[in-house]
Amino acid sequence: MGFSDLHTPGRALRSSLLTLYRMDGAMLGWPTALPFCLVPFLRKRWSLVDVACAGWVAVTVGMYALFHYQGFELEARYYQPALPPLILLATRGLLRLADGAGDPAAFTRRMAAWLTGLCAFAALHYWPVYIAPKYGDHYEQVSRDYHAQAQAWQDQHGGAPLLVLIEDSIEKDFHYSAGFIFNDPDLKASIVYARLLPDQLGCLREAFRERLFVRITPDGTLVAME
Repeated sequence: MGFSDLHTPGRALRSSLLTLYRMDGAMLGWPTALPFCLVPFLRKRWSLVDVACAGWVAVTVGMYALFHYQGFELEARYYQPALPPLILLATRGLLRLADGAGDPAAFTRRMAAWLTGLCAFAALHYWPVYIAPKYGDHYEQVSRDYHAQAQAWQDQHGGAPLLVLIEDSIEKDFHYSAGFIFNDPDLKASIVYARLLPDQLGCLREAFRERLFVRITPDGTLVAME
């Protein structure tokens, strides 16, 4: 962590702004949410609750600004610790905006209309159109298709336990993560996945003597290894 020739303050600022932009949508699934967090600070006297929430967010953003990796996977995953104070600030901001007229009935109608519209956007667009397709399958090269192919190959060969070797291929966007997620913690399942490292094959064969060794290709084809 910290700044260097590669991770300059300017790059850290750009990364932080980009991550905040993603957090703006991921936070609640609304078209925008972070601007509501600023509303409580538009008055002259700030609430201690609002200041504490802003400090929490600032510490989270500032801490990860020192880290060179942006962490765009799973949207703004590094900013998840800041989610509770951001939601609280956004809620307080919405309440302040809706309470502008001072009429309780108008306040209720205005708040109901805003929340209905914002939540409808999240339910009808953000989650089904953006989030579900992106993370539902094939995210970070993880797909149930590869595991299904391995299970089918296993069934065709009498159910023998398999060690499926995956060779990373940047050109074909095929990586160890395509199978690693299906490994059990004890590596006792009937199908276990490992990265194909030729100089480590002897060690693998010694550790998994009872298994058939097969190699899986980027198109899902399994090939037995001698």
